[in-house]
Amino acid sequence: MAETFHIEEVENRFRDQRTVSIEELYQFYKEKEPNLPRSTLRWRIHELNNKGILSRVKRGVYRLRSEGREWKLEISNEMKTIDSKLRNEFPYLTFCIWSTKWLLNFTQHLPMKYFTLVDTERDTEESVFYYLQDIRKDSGLFLNPSKDEVQKYLGSPENPLVVRPLISQSPLITVNEVQVPKLEKILVDLVADDILFNAFQGKELKTIYSNIVNNYDVNLSTLKRYSQRRNKWAEVMQYLKEINEQI
Repeated sequence: MAETFHIEEVENRFRDQRTVSIEELYQFYKEKEPNLPRSTLRWRIHELNNKGILSRVKRGVYRLRSEGREWKLEISNEMKTIDSKLRNEFPYLTFCIWSTKWLLNFTQHLPMKYFTLVDTERDTEESVFYYLQDIRKDSGLFLNPSKDEVQKYLGSPENPLVVRPLISQSPLITVNEVQVPKLEKILVDLVADDILFNAFQGKELKTIYSNIVNNYDVNLSTLKRYSQRRNKWAEVMQYLKEINEQI
């Protein structure tokens, strides 16, 4: 693969550029193979994307992936404990854990409170909720809270815990042995669950989208697929367009 794709040379040529266009890639490969068909170029770009060398920014524009563009997550001790206890109690359960505290680096204004979420496969929410209620022993635990509950209670306890249904085929990843949502899931959920995430709406949400999309590797195919599953692709695409990430 290295000889055909000239990976090291690609990285050296475009290392200092924020993005690289399909035309620049075509000219690069034509230096190696003057008669290179564009169909071959498209296949190479597809393979480079699959291998993690390139990531798609928008139509016809890519960027080189790097270690510094990977999202570094802080997995708290509480999250590790919850994950461990749930796995012991429900060994076949699919769930993920995350915290709105992770969004603080992307917002313009710092919210006064944050909360942790446990997204668990549909029809298991109550079982998970009552189990966590037994081990947590405090009032800061909510099951799929309503708008009224969010407004009245969610900001009151210290680091509340919210249990809600996990959308099937959600993009997840394991970090430090804890299953968490990928960036694409969080971006879509912020749009789809505007009542729960009311502190991150409006201009704040645009800021979050801009900071994440422009500074981290976001897989637009994954983002589109999950947002379509939640019937929110039109809204998500609008945010992308507003930060010049045209599809």
